[in-house]
Amino acid sequence: MVTMGGNGVVYLDESGDVTHVPCNKVRAVDTTGAGDAFIGALASLMARDGKFLAFREKVKLSCAVASESVTKKGTQSSYPDKEFLDNLLKDMSCSTRVPGETTAPC
Repeated sequence: MVTMGGNGVVYLDESGDVTHVPCNKVRAVDTTGAGDAFIGALASLMARDGKFLAFREKVKLSCAVASESVTKKGTQSSYPDKEFLDNLLKDMSCSTRVPGETTAPC
C-alpha cells in the first residue's frame, strides 16, 4: 500500500492487481500526520468492522479521515474523532457491504 497525498492510495488487491483509490480534494492547511491519520483509521476499521465492509471501502473511508485531518493545523489535534468515522460509516449504503455477509445491519 502506498499513500500518495491528494492523489489517493494504491494497493495490491487479493488477486495481485494494482488498485487506485482517489481521495477527496480538500484545501490543505497542514499535511503533517495525514499518513498517520489514514493508517489509524484503516486499522480501526479493520479491527472493528471485520469482513462486513469491503477492503476498498475501508481504504476510501480512511482517505476521508486523512483528507479531513489536513484541513486543520497540527497533527494529533487535527485528527477527526471516532464520531467522525462513525458518521461516515452510517452514511454508507448497504451496497458497499461484502456480498453474502448479512450479519451487519443495513
